[in-house]
Amino acid sequence: MKNEANAAVRDDIITVRELADLLRLHPALRAHASNIYRLLRQGKLPAFKVGSGWAFSREAVGRMIERELSQ
Repeated sequence: MKNEANAAVRDDIITVRELADLLRLHPALRAHASNIYRLLRQGKLPAFKVGSGWAFSREAVGRMIERELSQ
């Protein structure tokens, strides 16, 4: 049961590169890794540090995309 929960959490966490790929799927939100770092500095992306890198919750990013597309 614990392994299943850990796997679900790992599946929800994405990297900067994966986020860039995900955002490229939305024409209104086209983004490259450099754009993602800029948005991080501006506090516009839901993210957290993992070691020296950044990680994102796929679910939180999905909510952000929905908000951006509805404006």
